[in-house]
Amino acid sequence: MSPALKLYQDAESGAGQPGARKRWRMAAQALAPLVTDKAALQAFETAQTTHKRADWRIAAKALANALQGITPAPAPVKPERAPMSLCEFLSRAGGLRDTGGDLQAMGAHLWHRRGAFRRKLVTDTGLALDYAADLACERGYVSGYASPSLGMGADRDDELHRLGVGALLEAIEREISGTPCYPAESDWAPYVEPEPEDHESLYAETWPEDAPIVEPVRTIRFVDAMTGAESHVLQVRR
Repeated sequence: MSPALKLYQDAESGAGQPGARKRWRMAAQALAPLVTDKAALQAFETAQTTHKRADWRIAAKALANALQGITPAPAPVKPERAPMSLCEFLSRAGGLRDTGGDLQAMGAHLWHRRGAFRRKLVTDTGLALDYAADLACERGYVSGYASPSLGMGADRDDELHRLGVGALLEAIEREISGTPCYPAESDWAPYVEPEPEDHESLYAETWPEDAPIVEPVRTIRFVDAMTGAESHVLQVRR
């Protein structure tokens, strides 16, 4: 074993004891001339700048691994955490008030018992369903439910509330059945093929792409000067 690696082992065995920074520094300084690895030498330069014990330890370990041809294991990749589902979002917003009994009929009052650290989804002091529907639509959990066929005024507002509450209850029921509802812009949300907008059909091309191109034609008529009769006609493309 080379003296430089012996210094590294001594520093490793005495980690956390008095004089640990000096031992890590001596090991790194002895290993650096023997190594050509850029990442290890960069760590050594960082330790020379900061003079922190942690940086000297990192530099000595990187230099020792490079000298021995040891490739450090990649850092574990943490799994991406899913965003809050609709029921989680509503429970944290204060829960829902089950005025018509629809939530209890689908089992939403027991949602909090199916997972750890869940808040109650149905509470006596929760949000009204129409307000919760508007809130869920703003956050992307429920798609827009306005219809162009609706009129204006109080009747339109009542119909919008009815449609919003219906869309919210459908989304909650799907989640309770095992399909979580995530915001539409989230990577966890299922892809939905967008429907064509109304203006696309209004302003779309009406001519087929393979329609023949007709060039304009100018007609020249020749008339006999004596009789005034038309002798022949010549068509010339413009």
